[in-house]
Amino acid sequence: MPQDEFVAPECSFTASHGSPWVEQGDIYRDVEFIESVDYDKDTGTVSESKLMFPLALVLGQECDLLSDAAMRLPNPPPGRSHPSTSGQALLSVLMTPLYNAELFFEGQHCSGVLESFFLGSTSNLASSVPVGGAYINSGERQPIKKGQNERYQFLHFGTNTPLVDCVIDFKHYFSVSSKHLLYTRSQCVGNVGSIFREAISQRFGFYLARIGLPDGPPSGTVSNLAP
Repeated sequence: MPQDEFVAPECSFTASHGSPWVEQGDIYRDVEFIESVDYDKDTGTVSESKLMFPLALVLGQECDLLSDAAMRLPNPPPGRSHPSTSGQALLSVLMTPLYNAELFFEGQHCSGVLESFFLGSTSNLASSVPVGGAYINSGERQPIKKGQNERYQFLHFGTNTPLVDCVIDFKHYFSVSSKHLLYTRSQCVGNVGSIFREAISQRFGFYLARIGLPDGPPSGTVSNLAP
């Protein structure tokens, strides 16, 4: 099979069944991330800067999410009971955006997000950096689709789901209040299969645990550090 005909394994997906608790691998739509809240003491006004992700996936571990739900909900999940203390509570839950793969490969998946990061939602100033991602050519796409680039996870949902192919960039993650996720269960569109969500969790953990080494001394200089 030619290299450009590679098709990633189809990611299993189950549409939302109305569960009142949050599960690992849940996909939410229209997820808000509060970037900052500013108070102007001169006018007494409060301004909020937030980003909206069309789709985002829950990275939190299933056991932790169920224990948190057992503490917060009147009817705990099956097999769980109300804890005697609040030690099972989660302050927040990690999530990661799901980017439309077509837009991602074209470098247009989050230009608005980056623009807000660098400029603020109301700024008219020119950005000091290029806004938007880089175009990814066909040769660079194959390692992403095959899972050979540890920074990314490619998800091929097939034709029997309401979702298009998506890409996760493990450098982009954020936290959302556990309470907020419980109160917005109507925004959960479904859940990825257990094998896939566990693979995502492992790959995210691997990427997050990488060791960053300091940059070497500039060319032509001698480091003062002992070997």
